[in-house]
Amino acid sequence: MRVWAEYYAKKMDFNVTIAPLNTLKPVLPLLSYTINLSSVLLSKMYVGFSSSTGAAAGSNYILGWSFCLNGREAELLAFNLLATGNETTW
Repeated sequence: MRVWAEYYAKKMDFNVTIAPLNTLKPVLPLLSYTINLSSVLLSKMYVGFSSSTGAAAGSNYILGWSFCLNGREAELLAFNLLATGNETTW
């Protein structure tokens, strides 16, 4: 799956869009929320990812990452070092 998390500061819209890999981004987001992120985010802070499978066992991987600021999307960073086997730490 590919996920777009986008924030439009002028409208204060935060949108999340999901699509299968190698498909175009859908026109409509899956989730949309109006929030003023400048009141939440600090000038310096850490960000990260979290996932869960509930009570079931499972693995979740981030296979790539890109960042866009002021409409200029960065190149997708593909990660070649993936966990293998039953590793639980990186």
